[in-house]
Amino acid sequence: MKNGAKHHPKSDYVHREQYLASVPLTSDDGMTYWCLVDKNAPPNSREIYASCESLRKRAFISKQGKVEEVIIHSVGSVFCAPKNRGHRYASRMMTELGEILRTWQLDENIPERSQIPASILFSDIGKKFYADHGWLPFPSSHIALLPIPKDPKVLESSLATPLKSEDIPDLCTLDVEYTRKVLERAPPDTKTHIALLPDHATIQWHHLRENLMSTSIFGRAPAIKGAIAGTHAPGSRIWAYWTRGYYGPIDNPASGNCLHILRLVLEDETNNDDNARNFEAVLRYAQMEAAEWKMNGVQFWNPTPLVEQLIARSSLRGEHVRVEREEESVASLMWYGEGEGTVENVEWCGNEKYGWC
Repeated sequence: MKNGAKHHPKSDYVHREQYLASVPLTSDDGMTYWCLVDKNAPPNSREIYASCESLRKRAFISKQGKVEEVIIHSVGSVFCAPKNRGHRYASRMMTELGEILRTWQLDENIPERSQIPASILFSDIGKKFYADHGWLPFPSSHIALLPIPKDPKVLESSLATPLKSEDIPDLCTLDVEYTRKVLERAPPDTKTHIALLPDHATIQWHHLRENLMSTSIFGRAPAIKGAIAGTHAPGSRIWAYWTRGYYGPIDNPASGNCLHILRLVLEDETNNDDNARNFEAVLRYAQMEAAEWKMNGVQFWNPTPLVEQLIARSSLRGEHVRVEREEESVASLMWYGEGEGTVENVEWCGNEKYGWC
Protein backbone atom coordinates (compact mmCIF):
# COMPACT_ATOMS: atom_id res chain seq x y z
CA MET A 1 0.00 0.00 0.00
CA LYS A 2 2.49 2.59 -1.16
CA ASN A 3 1.48 6.17 -0.60
CA GLY A 4 3.24 7.27 -3.80
CA ALA A 5 4.35 10.53 -2.22
CA LYS A 6 7.96 9.86 -1.28
CA HIS A 7 9.29 12.51 -3.65
CA HIS A 8 6.41 14.99 -3.51
CA PRO A 9 5.95 17.85 -1.05
CA LYS A 10 3.53 16.96 1.71
CA SER A 11 1.17 19.64 0.40
CA ASP A 12 0.86 17.79 -2.94
CA TYR A 13 -0.01 14.56 -1.18
CA VAL A 14 -2.60 16.25 1.07
CA HIS A 15 -4.17 17.98 -1.94
CA ARG A 16 -4.34 14.69 -3.83
CA GLU A 17 -6.09 12.87 -0.99
CA GLN A 18 -8.56 15.71 -0.40
CA TYR A 19 -9.39 15.80 -4.08
CA LEU A 20 -9.76 12.02 -4.44
CA ALA A 21 -12.19 12.00 -1.53
CA SER A 22 -14.64 14.02 -3.65
CA VAL A 23 -14.65 12.21 -7.01
CA PRO A 24 -17.44 9.88 -8.27
CA LEU A 25 -15.96 6.66 -6.82
CA THR A 26 -15.69 8.12 -3.34
CA SER A 27 -18.87 10.24 -3.36
CA ASP A 28 -22.01 9.07 -1.55
CA ASP A 29 -19.85 7.85 1.37
CA GLY A 30 -17.79 5.68 -0.96
CA MET A 31 -14.69 6.28 1.17
CA THR A 32 -14.43 5.82 4.93
CA TYR A 33 -11.50 6.85 7.14
CA TRP A 34 -10.66 4.66 10.13
CA CYS A 35 -8.54 5.65 13.14
CA LEU A 36 -7.57 3.74 16.28
CA VAL A 37 -7.83 6.07 19.28
CA ASP A 38 -8.33 5.90 23.02
CA LYS A 39 -12.08 6.29 23.47
CA ASN A 40 -11.54 7.45 27.05
CA ALA A 41 -9.40 10.41 25.98
CA PRO A 42 -11.07 13.84 25.64
CA PRO A 43 -12.82 14.35 22.27
CA ASN A 44 -10.92 16.42 19.68
CA SER A 45 -7.61 15.73 21.39
CA ARG A 46 -7.29 11.97 20.93
CA GLU A 47 -4.00 10.67 19.60
CA ILE A 48 -4.28 8.58 16.43
CA TYR A 49 -2.39 5.32 17.06
CA ALA A 50 -3.08 3.79 13.63
CA SER A 51 -5.20 4.66 10.62
CA CYS A 52 -6.43 3.40 7.25
CA GLU A 53 -9.21 3.95 4.75
CA SER A 54 -11.70 1.79 2.92
CA LEU A 55 -13.36 2.23 -0.46
CA ARG A 56 -16.72 0.71 -1.29
CA LYS A 57 -16.39 -1.16 -4.58
CA ARG A 58 -19.11 -2.63 -6.78
CA ALA A 59 -18.63 -6.31 -7.53
CA PHE A 60 -20.28 -9.40 -8.97
CA ILE A 61 -20.55 -12.71 -7.18
CA SER A 62 -21.47 -15.96 -8.92
CA LYS A 63 -22.28 -19.41 -7.64
CA GLN A 64 -22.99 -22.01 -10.34
CA GLY A 65 -23.82 -19.33 -12.91
CA LYS A 66 -26.17 -17.17 -10.82
CA VAL A 67 -24.70 -13.65 -10.83
CA GLU A 68 -25.59 -10.94 -8.32
CA GLU A 69 -24.21 -7.46 -7.75
CA VAL A 70 -22.73 -6.90 -4.29
CA ILE A 71 -20.27 -4.57 -2.58
CA ILE A 72 -16.75 -5.35 -1.46
CA HIS A 73 -14.74 -3.02 0.77
CA SER A 74 -11.14 -2.39 -0.28
CA VAL A 75 -8.75 -1.36 2.50
CA GLY A 76 -5.79 0.90 1.80
CA SER A 77 -3.28 3.35 3.29
CA VAL A 78 -2.73 1.37 6.49
CA PHE A 79 -0.41 3.50 8.61
CA CYS A 80 1.11 3.58 12.07
CA ALA A 81 3.46 6.42 12.99
CA PRO A 82 7.03 5.25 13.79
CA LYS A 83 6.75 6.33 17.42
CA ASN A 84 3.69 4.10 17.86
CA ARG A 85 5.09 0.98 16.24
CA GLY A 86 5.84 -2.10 18.30
CA HIS A 87 2.71 -1.74 20.43
CA ARG A 88 0.40 -3.82 18.19
CA TYR A 89 -1.82 -0.82 17.41
CA ALA A 90 -2.09 -1.73 13.72
CA SER A 91 -2.90 -5.30 14.72
CA ARG A 92 -5.70 -4.11 17.01
CA MET A 93 -7.09 -1.83 14.32
CA MET A 94 -7.11 -4.52 11.61
CA THR A 95 -8.69 -7.09 13.94
CA GLU A 96 -11.58 -4.76 14.68
CA LEU A 97 -11.88 -3.43 11.14
CA GLY A 98 -12.18 -6.89 9.63
CA GLU A 99 -15.34 -7.51 11.63
CA ILE A 100 -16.79 -4.02 11.15
CA LEU A 101 -16.53 -4.27 7.36
CA ARG A 102 -18.61 -7.46 7.42
CA THR A 103 -21.75 -5.30 7.67
CA TRP A 104 -20.44 -1.80 6.90
CA GLN A 105 -22.86 0.15 4.64
CA LEU A 106 -25.02 -2.94 4.19
CA ASP A 107 -28.50 -1.87 3.05
CA GLU A 108 -31.24 -4.44 2.56
CA ASN A 109 -33.32 -1.82 0.73
CA ILE A 110 -30.75 -1.47 -2.06
CA PRO A 111 -30.42 -4.83 -3.87
CA GLU A 112 -26.83 -4.25 -5.02
CA ARG A 113 -25.82 -3.38 -1.43
CA SER A 114 -27.59 -6.23 0.32
CA GLN A 115 -24.52 -8.49 0.42
CA ILE A 116 -20.89 -8.00 1.44
CA PRO A 117 -19.13 -11.29 0.61
CA ALA A 118 -15.60 -10.04 1.29
CA SER A 119 -13.15 -7.26 1.99
CA ILE A 120 -9.80 -7.00 0.23
CA LEU A 121 -6.45 -5.26 0.47
CA PHE A 122 -3.10 -5.24 -1.32
CA SER A 123 -0.25 -5.82 1.10
CA ASP A 124 3.16 -4.17 0.75
CA ILE A 125 4.54 -6.01 3.79
CA GLY A 126 4.37 -9.58 2.57
CA LYS A 127 1.70 -12.18 3.25
CA LYS A 128 1.94 -13.05 6.95
CA PHE A 129 0.69 -9.98 8.84
CA TYR A 130 -2.62 -9.63 7.03
CA ALA A 131 -3.12 -13.39 6.74
CA ASP A 132 -2.81 -13.58 10.53
CA HIS A 133 -5.68 -11.09 10.69
CA GLY A 134 -7.92 -12.94 8.22
CA TRP A 135 -6.97 -11.51 4.82
CA LEU A 136 -5.66 -14.55 2.97
CA PRO A 137 -3.17 -14.12 0.11
CA PHE A 138 -4.36 -14.74 -3.44
CA PRO A 139 -2.31 -15.20 -6.63
CA SER A 140 -0.24 -12.06 -7.24
CA SER A 141 1.93 -12.15 -10.33
CA HIS A 142 2.63 -9.81 -13.20
CA ILE A 143 4.22 -9.58 -16.60
CA ALA A 144 6.96 -6.94 -16.76
CA LEU A 145 8.14 -5.21 -19.94
CA LEU A 146 10.73 -2.49 -20.51
CA PRO A 147 9.86 0.90 -22.03
CA ILE A 148 10.70 1.48 -25.70
CA PRO A 149 11.32 4.85 -27.40
CA LYS A 150 8.33 6.40 -29.15
CA ASP A 151 8.84 5.95 -32.89
CA PRO A 152 6.58 8.01 -35.22
CA LYS A 153 6.97 5.41 -37.99
CA VAL A 154 5.87 2.62 -35.66
CA LEU A 155 2.89 4.66 -34.49
CA GLU A 156 1.88 5.45 -38.07
CA SER A 157 1.69 1.77 -38.99
CA SER A 158 0.42 0.54 -35.62
CA LEU A 159 -2.76 -1.51 -35.40
CA ALA A 160 -3.51 0.30 -32.14
CA THR A 161 -4.97 3.75 -31.65
CA PRO A 162 -4.83 5.77 -28.43
CA LEU A 163 -7.68 6.06 -25.96
CA LYS A 164 -8.48 9.45 -24.44
CA SER A 165 -10.59 10.17 -21.36
CA GLU A 166 -13.72 10.67 -23.46
CA ASP A 167 -13.36 7.17 -24.94
CA ILE A 168 -13.34 5.38 -21.60
CA PRO A 169 -16.96 5.50 -20.29
CA ASP A 170 -18.57 3.54 -23.15
CA LEU A 171 -15.84 0.90 -23.06
CA CYS A 172 -16.28 0.53 -19.30
CA THR A 173 -20.01 -0.05 -19.77
CA LEU A 174 -19.25 -2.82 -22.27
CA ASP A 175 -16.64 -4.28 -19.94
CA VAL A 176 -19.03 -4.48 -16.99
CA GLU A 177 -21.45 -6.50 -19.14
CA TYR A 178 -18.56 -8.63 -20.36
CA THR A 179 -17.54 -9.28 -16.75
CA ARG A 180 -21.07 -10.41 -15.91
CA LYS A 181 -21.03 -12.84 -18.84
CA VAL A 182 -17.67 -14.24 -17.73
CA LEU A 183 -19.15 -15.06 -14.33
CA GLU A 184 -22.35 -16.45 -15.90
CA ARG A 185 -20.32 -19.00 -17.84
CA ALA A 186 -17.91 -19.81 -15.01
CA PRO A 187 -17.33 -23.55 -14.57
CA PRO A 188 -20.19 -25.23 -12.66
CA ASP A 189 -17.84 -26.28 -9.87
CA THR A 190 -18.07 -25.78 -6.12
CA LYS A 191 -16.15 -22.50 -6.23
CA THR A 192 -17.67 -19.08 -5.66
CA HIS A 193 -16.52 -16.60 -8.32
CA ILE A 194 -16.13 -12.90 -7.58
CA ALA A 195 -15.04 -9.91 -9.68
CA LEU A 196 -14.68 -6.24 -8.89
CA LEU A 197 -16.51 -4.20 -11.52
CA PRO A 198 -14.22 -2.36 -13.96
CA ASP A 199 -16.74 0.48 -14.13
CA HIS A 200 -15.96 4.03 -15.18
CA ALA A 201 -15.88 5.42 -11.64
CA THR A 202 -13.13 2.96 -10.76
CA ILE A 203 -11.01 3.57 -13.86
CA GLN A 204 -11.57 7.32 -13.56
CA TRP A 205 -10.29 7.31 -9.95
CA HIS A 206 -6.95 5.96 -11.15
CA HIS A 207 -6.75 8.48 -13.97
CA LEU A 208 -7.62 11.46 -11.78
CA ARG A 209 -4.97 10.34 -9.30
CA GLU A 210 -2.47 10.04 -12.14
CA ASN A 211 -3.37 13.49 -13.49
CA LEU A 212 -2.55 15.19 -10.21
CA MET A 213 0.81 13.49 -9.78
CA SER A 214 1.83 13.97 -13.42
CA THR A 215 0.92 17.65 -13.33
CA SER A 216 2.96 18.09 -10.16
CA ILE A 217 6.04 16.59 -11.85
CA PHE A 218 5.72 17.55 -15.52
CA GLY A 219 3.33 20.49 -15.45
CA ARG A 220 0.77 18.59 -17.54
CA ALA A 221 -1.47 15.55 -17.36
CA PRO A 222 -1.17 12.67 -19.84
CA ALA A 223 -3.83 12.70 -22.55
CA ILE A 224 -3.37 9.06 -23.60
CA LYS A 225 -5.08 6.75 -21.11
CA GLY A 226 -4.86 3.49 -23.05
CA ALA A 227 -4.98 1.95 -26.51
CA ILE A 228 -7.35 -0.15 -28.62
CA ALA A 229 -6.76 -2.42 -31.60
CA GLY A 230 -8.92 -4.48 -33.92
CA THR A 231 -11.90 -3.65 -36.07
CA HIS A 232 -14.16 -0.91 -34.79
CA ALA A 233 -17.11 -3.30 -34.76
CA PRO A 234 -17.64 -4.80 -31.30
CA GLY A 235 -16.67 -8.41 -30.91
CA SER A 236 -13.05 -8.58 -32.01
CA ARG A 237 -11.34 -5.66 -30.31
CA ILE A 238 -8.58 -5.63 -27.72
CA TRP A 239 -8.12 -2.64 -25.45
CA ALA A 240 -6.28 -1.63 -22.33
CA TYR A 241 -6.41 1.28 -19.92
CA TRP A 242 -3.30 2.20 -17.98
CA THR A 243 -2.03 4.56 -15.32
CA ARG A 244 1.38 5.94 -14.46
CA GLY A 245 2.61 5.28 -10.92
CA TYR A 246 5.28 7.52 -9.40
CA TYR A 247 7.09 6.07 -6.38
CA GLY A 248 10.35 8.04 -6.44
CA PRO A 249 12.42 10.56 -8.42
CA ILE A 250 12.09 10.31 -12.19
CA ASP A 251 15.19 9.20 -14.13
CA ASN A 252 16.18 7.01 -11.18
CA PRO A 253 15.85 3.30 -12.08
CA ALA A 254 15.62 2.43 -8.38
CA SER A 255 12.39 4.42 -8.06
CA GLY A 256 10.29 1.68 -9.60
CA ASN A 257 8.08 4.21 -11.37
CA CYS A 258 5.80 2.11 -13.53
CA LEU A 259 3.09 2.26 -16.16
CA HIS A 260 0.46 -0.17 -14.88
CA ILE A 261 -2.06 -1.78 -17.19
CA LEU A 262 -5.25 -1.20 -15.22
CA ARG A 263 -7.44 -3.47 -17.29
CA LEU A 264 -7.03 -5.57 -20.44
CA VAL A 265 -10.10 -6.64 -22.44
CA LEU A 266 -10.18 -9.21 -25.24
CA GLU A 267 -13.63 -9.37 -26.79
CA ASP A 268 -12.75 -12.51 -28.75
CA GLU A 269 -11.05 -14.91 -26.34
CA THR A 270 -9.29 -16.91 -29.05
CA ASN A 271 -5.63 -17.79 -29.37
CA ASN A 272 -5.04 -16.78 -32.99
CA ASP A 273 -2.62 -14.66 -35.00
CA ASP A 274 -4.98 -11.68 -35.36
CA ASN A 275 -5.45 -11.44 -31.62
CA ALA A 276 -1.71 -11.84 -31.06
CA ARG A 277 -0.97 -8.95 -33.43
CA ASN A 278 -3.60 -6.70 -31.87
CA PHE A 279 -2.49 -7.61 -28.37
CA GLU A 280 1.12 -6.82 -29.21
CA ALA A 281 0.13 -3.48 -30.76
CA VAL A 282 -1.63 -2.42 -27.56
CA LEU A 283 1.30 -3.46 -25.36
CA ARG A 284 3.81 -1.75 -27.64
CA TYR A 285 1.81 1.45 -27.30
CA ALA A 286 2.01 1.09 -23.52
CA GLN A 287 5.78 0.60 -23.70
CA MET A 288 6.19 3.79 -25.75
CA GLU A 289 4.00 5.76 -23.35
CA ALA A 290 6.10 4.44 -20.47
CA ALA A 291 9.25 5.81 -22.09
CA GLU A 292 7.64 9.17 -22.85
CA TRP A 293 6.64 9.62 -19.19
CA LYS A 294 9.96 8.37 -17.80
CA MET A 295 8.59 5.14 -16.36
CA ASN A 296 11.01 2.33 -15.49
CA GLY A 297 8.74 -0.37 -16.86
CA VAL A 298 5.28 -1.68 -17.76
CA GLN A 299 3.36 -4.17 -15.62
CA PHE A 300 0.26 -6.24 -16.27
CA TRP A 301 -1.16 -8.12 -13.28
CA ASN A 302 -2.23 -11.75 -13.18
CA PRO A 303 -2.12 -12.64 -16.89
CA THR A 304 -4.59 -15.32 -17.93
CA PRO A 305 -3.50 -18.46 -19.80
CA LEU A 306 -4.81 -16.83 -23.01
CA VAL A 307 -2.64 -13.75 -22.47
CA GLU A 308 0.38 -16.00 -21.93
CA GLN A 309 -0.44 -17.81 -25.18
CA LEU A 310 -0.75 -14.54 -27.10
CA ILE A 311 2.60 -13.38 -25.76
CA ALA A 312 4.12 -16.64 -26.98
CA ARG A 313 2.68 -15.97 -30.47
CA SER A 314 4.06 -12.43 -30.63
CA SER A 315 7.47 -10.79 -30.69
CA LEU A 316 6.94 -9.93 -27.03
CA ARG A 317 8.06 -13.47 -26.33
CA GLY A 318 11.46 -13.36 -24.69
CA GLU A 319 11.17 -9.65 -23.87
CA HIS A 320 8.86 -10.13 -20.91
CA VAL A 321 9.55 -11.33 -17.40
CA ARG A 322 6.98 -13.03 -15.20
CA VAL A 323 7.20 -11.98 -11.55
CA GLU A 324 5.57 -13.64 -8.55
CA ARG A 325 4.99 -10.93 -5.95
CA GLU A 326 5.74 -12.07 -2.42
CA GLU A 327 6.20 -8.73 -0.64
CA GLU A 328 4.48 -5.92 -2.56
CA SER A 329 0.89 -5.54 -3.79
CA VAL A 330 -0.07 -9.00 -2.57
CA ALA A 331 -3.79 -9.40 -3.24
CA SER A 332 -5.47 -10.51 -0.01
CA LEU A 333 -9.09 -11.34 0.77
CA MET A 334 -11.17 -11.76 3.93
CA TRP A 335 -14.24 -13.85 3.21
CA TYR A 336 -17.63 -13.14 4.83
CA GLY A 337 -19.79 -15.40 2.66
CA GLU A 338 -20.70 -19.05 2.88
CA GLY A 339 -17.91 -21.61 3.12
CA GLU A 340 -14.19 -20.93 3.24
CA GLY A 341 -12.49 -17.95 1.60
CA THR A 342 -9.36 -19.73 0.42
CA VAL A 343 -7.99 -19.88 -3.11
CA GLU A 344 -9.38 -23.41 -3.31
CA ASN A 345 -12.92 -22.15 -2.66
CA VAL A 346 -13.02 -18.64 -4.16
CA GLU A 347 -12.03 -17.64 -7.69
CA TRP A 348 -11.07 -13.95 -7.87
CA CYS A 349 -11.70 -13.16 -11.54
CA GLY A 350 -10.04 -10.23 -13.29
CA ASN A 351 -7.67 -9.53 -10.40
CA GLU A 352 -5.96 -6.70 -12.27
CA LYS A 353 -4.53 -3.35 -11.21
CA TYR A 354 -7.86 -1.52 -11.51
CA GLY A 355 -8.95 -3.19 -8.26
CA TRP A 356 -6.06 -1.71 -6.30
CA CYS A 357 -6.43 1.29 -4.04
